[in-house]
Amino acid sequence: MKIPIHTLATLFAFTMAIAAPFLRALVAKIEREKLFASLLTMVAVSSALTVIAPTFETLAASRLIGALALLVFWAVGTHTAAQFG
Repeated sequence: MKIPIHTLATLFAFTMAIAAPFLRALVAKIEREKLFASLLTMVAVSSALTVIAPTFETLAASRLIGALALLVFWAVGTHTAAQFG
């Protein structure tokens, strides 16, 4: 069964749109320095898994991990940057 590659972009965007409010609320009380370090580690691991993914399912899972980490990073990072501005 062939799955179009644009499915990965759709999965990434859909995950970010649906999960953003929930994940932002979940991480609200975590110290920002530790949170940023954890999120960037998740993005790095996700990228490494994407490179070596042997199957489409592994590739999709690694993109999902990356989407979850990036959405929290953007939400928290934007809020943090606004406080300094």
